[in-house]
Formats: sequence, structure tokens, C-alpha cells
Amino acid sequence: MESITTFYDDMIPLKDFRQITGDLGFSEVPDDWWIAVTDVQSSTEAIQAGRYKEVNMSGALVIVAALNIVGDREIPFVFGGDGASLLIPAHLADAIRKALAETARRVADGYGLILRAGMIPMAHLRAIGAKLRVAKVIIGDGYHQAVFRGDGMTRAETIIKDPEAGRPFRIDPGANRESIDFKGLECRWQDVPSPHGEIVSLLVAATNGDPAQDMSTYDLTLKRINDIYGDDAQRHPIAPPHLNLSFSSHQLRHEALLFAPASSFSRWLYVQKLRLINLLGRMFMDANPFHSSRWRHYRQRILASCDYQKFDGTLRMVMAGTPEQRVALDAWLKEEQRQGRLIYGLHVTDRALMTCLIFQRHGRHVHFVDGADGGYALAARALKAGLKTITSLQGV
Repeated sequence: MESITTFYDDMIPLKDFRQITGDLGFSEVPDDWWIAVTDVQSSTEAIQAGRYKEVNMSGALVIVAALNIVGDREIPFVFGGDGASLLIPAHLADAIRKALAETARRVADGYGLILRAGMIPMAHLRAIGAKLRVAKVIIGDGYHQAVFRGDGMTRAETIIKDPEAGRPFRIDPGANRESIDFKGLECRWQDVPSPHGEIVSLLVAATNGDPAQDMSTYDLTLKRINDIYGDDAQRHPIAPPHLNLSFSSHQLRHEALLFAPASSFSRWLYVQKLRLINLLGRMFMDANPFHSSRWRHYRQRILASCDYQKFDGTLRMVMAGTPEQRVALDAWLKEEQRQGRLIYGLHVTDRALMTCLIFQRHGRHVHFVDGADGGYALAARALKAGLKTITSLQGV
């Protein structure tokens, strides 16, 4: 396919997330674009050790680096909890490759985690039969969320994780610090309690094998979720009254470990700076001494730029609801899985995590939402277990 550097910028966005099951708005990814993939190795062990916020920050770090490189342009990306996938135009491939190496090095130095990273050309994936189309959905002012159709993202991730097949495409951590701009990644909010008791991180993958039938399965799943949990506003995992800035050293240190010089005093000083910034932020939002409408509505604007439902060949959602709603949805999904139409995984907790990309304090925001204590990453484990179950039932 012919390259169009600005093909994603030029797309007309979908107006409703539920439109992802139709064909409107989707375009083929050009052959000379690349798919960049990252994921935290042994993320399950890190989660069990209570380090899921560090896993989340590691997954988001490459996204902020890439967005700072592209500037005012748009590129498609998806945040997966313990990693990320991005589509990169050919002329930025070298710059993003350096950013991936520096991201992996910084995650290793700051958190002691191994961030696996790699880049695969779309032409290679297409040559082995993979398909990938992309569209974008309006989420809020200044934020269009990418959605993907086809198996290209999954195939790229599988190749990068494979010790042999991924060797030509993997990117090792940089040996020396590179001058990469990570400005904008923040971790300054307390965990956000569910407004209804539970936060569910849900993954659903259709297994019909026919693209049209798969889209029908996703459409039915979205309708069933609406029937049980209500519309977007009713099941949104973030409620503005529950948004509170953190003053906890334990929470604020996640940012300090990545960005402060590697000494105990420097990191302590960085945390104190964040506490002061948060104190001023709370004063501006709550007391509003300057009668600023921008600060008065700041929490509401966060709500409008949350990344909490996405599609990259797998439906990924974070929802607030009651135990009764979750039991009803789980029962329906179990039956659909038994019928061989889908596999799914879900994780339940009582609060959400937010990892924030702030490019302009009163402008361009993206807030990645995940369930606390494992969220998407542990839902993915349940999804894989479902795949094994359906495979055994089919006698494969």
C-alpha cells in the first residue's frame, strides 16, 4: 500500500465508540509504517509484589516519548496496562527506535523491571498474512483514540515475544542515556474508588474466525454491556468527586524513580516538589482563589479525556459497577464462551488507577485508566486460560 505520512491525521473520526463494529472510518495501514510494541516481562510477579503502578507507568512511558517526538501530528496507539503498541510513520522510525531503547533503559534503572521492546514493519506483517486497519474515535477535546481491526497488532506482539522470531526486531535497552523527552507523564492522583463498588477490567476476543461474524459478536457484547451496566456515563470508572491528588510518598515516588537523579536525596526532593505542586493544584481546584473556570472544571475535563475503553482486535474496557452487574455479565460471557463465539478475561477490584499524559495543563490531556491490583494484565491471564479451554473443547 502506498505510504501517506499524514493518513491518520487526515481521517474523519468516528463519533461513538460503538461504531467500531462497522466498516465506516477504517483505513489500511501503509506498508512502510512500523508497529512498535512494548511489554513488561514477568509483569505477573511484579503485580503480586504490589508494583502494578510501576508496571502501568512503564507501559505508558513509550507513548509519551513517541507523542513528544511527533509533536502536533497524531499517531495511533493503544495502552495495554503492562505495555503499549503504536503505529509509526517511516520517517520517524529511527527516532522512535532510539526512544524505545531509552525507555527500556530508564525502566530498568528506575524500577528494576525488564521492558521488552521491538518494531516490525507493516510490510513484513502483511507478507505473512496479517491484516490491520485503523480508525479513530472522538473521546474529548484534543483527544482521538485509535481503534484497530485485524490481527496485525496481535501478530506483532507475538513475534516480538518469541525468542527466535522476534530477534531481528527487538530493541535492547540503551547503553547510554539518550536525550529523549518524556515530559508530560505524571502519576499524581490517589487511586480512584469505584462510584458503584467495583471496578472491572474486561478483555473480550471473538473466536468465530469470520471477520463479519466476529464484528457481530463484538456488537452484541457492547449491547449486552449497555443492558447490564448502562451507558458510558453510568459505567464510567472515574467519578470527579472521587478524584483526589496524592500526597503519599509511596505513590509520588513512582514518578520520581523515573525522572529524578539516582540518589536518595534527589528523589526525596523530587517528591517534595510534587507535594507542593499538588497542594497548589488542590487549592486551585477546591478553593479556586482566582475564580478560574478552567480550574473549577478541571476534574470534569479529566473525565472527558479518559482512555477506558478501546479496541485493537480485542475489546478492552474498564467499568464501574455493582457485584450484581458483574455476576450477570460474567454469566452471559461464560455462555458465549461455551458456545465458542468468544473468549474473555476479567479482573475485579474496588478502585481504578490513572496514569496521565499532560501536554498542556488546560489543553491536551490523555488519562489511561486501569483497574488497581492487576487490571488488564491479570484479565489477560484469564483470557489466555479461556483460549486453552475453547481449544481443548474444539479438540485442537
